[in-house]
Amino acid sequence: MRSKIVFMFAGQGSQYYGMGRSLFDNETVYREIMLSLDKIVQSNCNFSVIDVLGNKGPSKPASFGRTLHTHPAIFMTEYALAQTLIRRGIQPDYVLGTSLGEFAAAAIAGIMEPEMALEAVIRQAQAFETHCEAGGMAAVLDNPAFYAELPLLNQNSEMVAVNNDAHFVIAGTDADLGKIRDGLNSKGIISLQLPVSHGFHSRLIDRAREPFMAYLNRLAIRKPSIGFISGLSGEQVTQLQPSYFWDIAREQMHFSKSIATLRHKYGDSLIFADMSPGGTLGNFTKRLIDDSLHRNIVAFLSPFADQKGYFEQSVNKMTDMMGLNGSERPQFKSKGDRVMLAYMFPGQGSQVKGMGGQWFDQFPEITKIADRVLGYSIKDLCLNDPERKLGQTAFTQPALYTVNALAYMSKFQETGQQPDYLIGHSLGEYNALLAGGAFDFETGLRLVQKRGELMGMARGGGMAAVIGLDEDRIQQIIEESGAALSIANHNSPSQIVISGKADDIGRVEKRFADAGAVYVPLNVSGAFHSTFMNEAYEQFKRFVQSFKFGKLAIPVISNVYARPYRSAVMDDTLSKQMVSAVKWTESIRYVMGKGEVDFVEIGPGDVLKKLVTKIKLQAEPLIVEDEELEDETEAEVRVEVEALQQQAEVQANERLDGNTDVPASVKSEQVTVEHAQIIESYHAAVGAQTEAAAAHAVTGHAAISPATLGNEAFRKEYRLKYAYLVGPMHRGISSSEMVVKAAKAGMLGFLGADGLETNAVERELAAIKNALTLEQPYGANIVYNPHLPEAEEKFIQMYLKHGVSVLMASEYLSITPALVMFRANGIRRQADGSVASNGRIIGKVSRPEVAEAFLKPAPARIVEKLLITNVISAEQAELLKELPMADELCVEGDSGGYTEGASLTSLLPTIIRLRNEMLGSKGGHIRIGAAGGIGTPESAAAAFLMGADFIVTGSINQCTVEARTSDSAKDLLQQMNIQDTEYVPSSAMFEMGAKVQVLKRGVFFPARANKLYDFYRVFQSLDEIGEKNSVLIQEKYFKRSFTRILEDIRLNGSADEIAKASGNGKQQMALVFKWYLEQALSFAVRGEKEHQIDYQIFCGPALGAFNQWVKGTELEHWRNRNVDVIGLKLLEETAALLLERLQSLCEPALAVRA
Repeated sequence: MRSKIVFMFAGQGSQYYGMGRSLFDNETVYREIMLSLDKIVQSNCNFSVIDVLGNKGPSKPASFGRTLHTHPAIFMTEYALAQTLIRRGIQPDYVLGTSLGEFAAAAIAGIMEPEMALEAVIRQAQAFETHCEAGGMAAVLDNPAFYAELPLLNQNSEMVAVNNDAHFVIAGTDADLGKIRDGLNSKGIISLQLPVSHGFHSRLIDRAREPFMAYLNRLAIRKPSIGFISGLSGEQVTQLQPSYFWDIAREQMHFSKSIATLRHKYGDSLIFADMSPGGTLGNFTKRLIDDSLHRNIVAFLSPFADQKGYFEQSVNKMTDMMGLNGSERPQFKSKGDRVMLAYMFPGQGSQVKGMGGQWFDQFPEITKIADRVLGYSIKDLCLNDPERKLGQTAFTQPALYTVNALAYMSKFQETGQQPDYLIGHSLGEYNALLAGGAFDFETGLRLVQKRGELMGMARGGGMAAVIGLDEDRIQQIIEESGAALSIANHNSPSQIVISGKADDIGRVEKRFADAGAVYVPLNVSGAFHSTFMNEAYEQFKRFVQSFKFGKLAIPVISNVYARPYRSAVMDDTLSKQMVSAVKWTESIRYVMGKGEVDFVEIGPGDVLKKLVTKIKLQAEPLIVEDEELEDETEAEVRVEVEALQQQAEVQANERLDGNTDVPASVKSEQVTVEHAQIIESYHAAVGAQTEAAAAHAVTGHAAISPATLGNEAFRKEYRLKYAYLVGPMHRGISSSEMVVKAAKAGMLGFLGADGLETNAVERELAAIKNALTLEQPYGANIVYNPHLPEAEEKFIQMYLKHGVSVLMASEYLSITPALVMFRANGIRRQADGSVASNGRIIGKVSRPEVAEAFLKPAPARIVEKLLITNVISAEQAELLKELPMADELCVEGDSGGYTEGASLTSLLPTIIRLRNEMLGSKGGHIRIGAAGGIGTPESAAAAFLMGADFIVTGSINQCTVEARTSDSAKDLLQQMNIQDTEYVPSSAMFEMGAKVQVLKRGVFFPARANKLYDFYRVFQSLDEIGEKNSVLIQEKYFKRSFTRILEDIRLNGSADEIAKASGNGKQQMALVFKWYLEQALSFAVRGEKEHQIDYQIFCGPALGAFNQWVKGTELEHWRNRNVDVIGLKLLEETAALLLERLQSLCEPALAVRA
């Protein structure tokens, strides 16, 4: 019997500085994996594991222990080592981890992707450092039975691991462990302090359980693809729950039992490959097997040996024991030792009469949607084509999209398997995006219908396939001919499609034939995938911008870039596809480069399958390092900086070139010195300014106060005492009382009007105006609703009627006519020549592309439409061309309610740079504030230090006296901590998959809402969800029948939505589920205690942080919290904190100068 190979992964205590350095320097696979994983650490932690380890730079001390450093370092080292061995043909049959090492074991076994595993490791470390007291661990080199016999041990520590009959591990506080080690030393018992910062596997980490489990419960855990031996139970497991990855940190480990399980099954036919940095597990294993079998244990890293030579010797030893040679050597397949799966969707040209077959009847709801949207029978078109329209682009594209979608649904129903990658050829890319979760079937169909309509109108163009010539030769022939042609499809290295004017397509045929190519003109009317489609592209781009796309669950490779789609620019990429070449060859090569992949064509025909076969024969896999996608503005700034540096060097060289007596080598040296002197002078100047400012602060000459925080011009312009905004909260939770209280305190408050009827909003506005003077400012909010544009316009008209001059525009994806109408209110040219408006807009943004839209003037097409319909005058239209759509921007990080979960620390600097880039010297006139996650002085200080001109609070104001929500909701909010929130589907954008953040603690609503959305995703109608689920939802969740709910909706709902749902099972299901989401909001606002478990309360972690900050003070209870009081307290403490930190940073420098 062939010996089974076991990869073993150790946890905390096995690390040392410099581990893996030689592999990093000499092994390409190891280095690439480490660099790739290090990007994840840098994005989550703002430090580099590679730098910490000393793989770059000088040597470090022999050990290190901070959890946030060592956790990812151990995982990365062990995982990269294991993959290096796999690439060399050493494949494990089993993986075995202990404690933290189980994450690396899980990644190798395919239970989770390595990126996910690393993020989990980081989250665990962050939870420990945030919530747990410091502690430690010690290894005791004696019989584990000794623990129970000695009170010094069992009364002051916990035994957390038994590794063999002479080695166990204890955990406790540092003080207790010091006492234990002294006592053991006096008895002659050896103990070793482990280099860790916490008492893992003990009660000392219990406080981390809740926040870490909240993260784990969102992870998708797969079955292992190879044998997985649990270090927790000591047994082989075939299915893991998310909680397992908490238990391996908290419960006692049983390494010896794990080895016993393997030996019981395979006896001596085992080879143990130790992935631990110091050979830790190999040493433990030696105590558990016969001496004669020690040769079957192989370690690959050691702090005491020449790493390069040691590693190579170990690899040779392994291959010798395995008897590997030639074809017997196992081949690397992919992550987790499994063949990956890529689904491909064909494009136009694959259609054929009869396509779809039984699928139309198999999925009747999809067929009904297609019939309704298209206005004809899709089944009849595809199966019978009675009017011979199947070959016309406007009909071909919707038909093929529908059949591809049905084929995918059938495949998924048959196998239950999701692919690792999705690729579509031209039109087929829409099916790839559908399968990836970018949009639902109907949205995709509407996009395809519009695309087909626009492309079908193209005339005078043509296309031809050129077979047998490579790209360079084809380009050469085109250039020589002078024809207006371009490459449209890179189908394979030897099959390329060209596109252009029909006359030119015919004219160059002889040239290609003479060059030895097979030339096949295609039966199309347009020059698709070329610049001849620009007019259609512009129209389609505007159409696409009206849709919102979901985050992809599966990577989709774009035709335009041959790389995975980026969510932030999905609409732009999709639009560009119409005028860009289809990079099919490069896309396939990219996926090939990820490992062994099975390409499966989904849809009619096998055109793509044949192309893939050709590509595999004619091209190599494209091995690329997937770099973290750089923000466009960051890239542009970096390029500009590099250009300026080059310009400075050129100028310096030019000056030196004037001196002919200076040798070239000296010139080079002088340039370097001069550059260094310039930099030094710059730093000195900045340093002097900083020290001067610090000196003033320290001596009290320029004190930081609440009234000096933020941008002075902003405060003056809005007549504010403080750069502090009380953000709007829906359904009037940010009430007239809250707005008035804020205004009288010198702050700017916003009425939360969305979710209220217009008459209720008018009453609120009247109350605000009656309570405030003309000098006391206030604002209201407007929320983007793509489904009900008429509601937005209605609100804008109401605001203009009541003289509301400041709007906070939230959740917008693009500029709308209603916003432009508001912006045009009172627009005028001022005495200094600038343009101003009475309609001030603060754009709340979470994406750079949305910020860009607000920083630009109103779109010309909207202005023209408003002008033609006499909504605005010609003078207003002209002035709108000069005025950005926003006066200010509010950058929103992760927040309560609708959120994109953006990181404020990443987003705020990016938007500031974007503003500066777009507007140059005028950029300062548009101030940028920060919102989302601001609930403590530390978070507010961070926002101001990053450049925020003002701050906006939200969630913390919901738990105040003035908040118009129920007392019972406030009681729940007062008890929450930072981990007590969850993401659930948004009722406003339910079908799109948009999420809102809500309170989780004390309610069942989040679990129920997410369950409903799961049903919506899987099933096409309420009838399909099954009797058991149907009874559960109606009796337990809704306490009302579906029939009754639909009747209520018919009586009280939107006429448009009711019409849309008529005869549409999917849409009816959405309406019923959204009814519950809306009810849950009402329950909380009204305080219906009998429905308390169903409260939906929009809230972010900022309130949890605020609660912890004011714990033990009079503000602990919400009845003592007034919106102006907590705002002023936050600003006072922020100012004090900034002054304190500035002093602590600068006093040492001042002392040295003194």
